[in-house]
Amino acid sequence: MKTALQLYSIRDLCSKDFFGTLENVAKAGYSGVEFAGYYDKPFEEIREVLDKNGLVAAGTHVGYDAIAADIDNSIKGAKVLGLESMVVPYAQFDSAKGWEDFALKMNKLGEILRKEGIIFGYHNHAHELLQKYDGKPAMDIILENSDPINVCWEMDTHWAAKGGFDPVERAEKYKNRMPLIHAKDIGSDGEDTEAGSGSIKFDDIVKVLTPGLKWIIVEQEKFDMDMLESIKISASNMNSICKKY
Repeated sequence: MKTALQLYSIRDLCSKDFFGTLENVAKAGYSGVEFAGYYDKPFEEIREVLDKNGLVAAGTHVGYDAIAADIDNSIKGAKVLGLESMVVPYAQFDSAKGWEDFALKMNKLGEILRKEGIIFGYHNHAHELLQKYDGKPAMDIILENSDPINVCWEMDTHWAAKGGFDPVERAEKYKNRMPLIHAKDIGSDGEDTEAGSGSIKFDDIVKVLTPGLKWIIVEQEKFDMDMLESIKISASNMNSICKKY
């Protein structure tokens, strides 16, 4: 497994100097990046910068409708970038049927992408775990109504915990669905902190998910220090765990 950075974490830096920021991500110790937009840069140029800095396109976050609206072009772009995964970052429905229908649509799209060698999945926030129907979280409804080979769960550890679940327990239950995780930690104040510096038990999570875990993807939205220094700490902590497994 390897570490990547979700670039939404440092979107302010990306918006000012996208290519220079990619270089700094590599220097911080990451093997890959997960995109959250491309800052109007051509895919071919982005790929050149990735290759130059020894970075892999671990994945991207993109809305379901955006992928489905032009699946052929989505796949073409993914091939240029060398994307290993495409993940839907958010959805919201107010009924079990809404989530079931969404899961079925995700499954169909995931089958297409799987045949192209692209991992497809869903990234949670808290509401998919807090919203329950007959006692079942919406996230479980997504997973139970889709095929493991077509739809993975990119578990966001921070939001899983905020949703009332132990991320280690979630990893145990769905370890065949987690080739990717979002390593997002929780500090003593309940807010984001550097991955590996807070309350989330990443070592236990990774131990459960080995050997199927491909990417530990760091995400952080609030910083108490310089962003580049912060992401270096997270990279060092997560790389240390990777070396153990």
